[in-house]
Amino acid sequence: QKNQTLDLLNRHLESYNYSISHDLKAPLRQAKGFATLLEKELKNKSNESVEEFMFYIQKSLGSMSSLIDAFVSYAKISMVNIAYDFLDMEQMIRNLIEDIKQEDTDGGLPHHSEIDQLPKIPGDAALIKQLWYCLLSNAVKFSSTEAKPSIHIGAYEEGPFHVFYIKDNGIGFEQQFQ
Repeated sequence: QKNQTLDLLNRHLESYNYSISHDLKAPLRQAKGFATLLEKELKNKSNESVEEFMFYIQKSLGSMSSLIDAFVSYAKISMVNIAYDFLDMEQMIRNLIEDIKQEDTDGGLPHHSEIDQLPKIPGDAALIKQLWYCLLSNAVKFSSTEAKPSIHIGAYEEGPFHVFYIKDNGIGFEQQFQ
């Protein structure tokens, strides 16, 4: 009885997530469509500030769409039972970088990726892989505008914990948001 109720609740939650994603993306698709039309309309009229604004509008809409996708992915993952294994972070990251290279159609993957020797840690492989994929994808995306994009991945010990980091030479955050 409890398992059936839980399965039903999970199906409702999955349906809800799909609805939320669809409802949030509808205005984004419309705004992107109008921004594209406006960009085409203004293309013949040279105005650098308008072109720059259009670039940032398109970029912001893409970022919002990615955030919605990440939210839906997180909601799906959070419904799964956590299975702890001993994970080789270095190998996982190398594999993910290879996956990202295969997905990269814009040529934005950094020319230089440095991966320090990383520790093995206990954790859920699916959750940790999803986390690294999001972090690495963001590092690639935000460093891709640089002449020589680079990413450095490392870790250090802090007490009984390992702290992992990704450094890139992308645009970064304004100090107030760090």
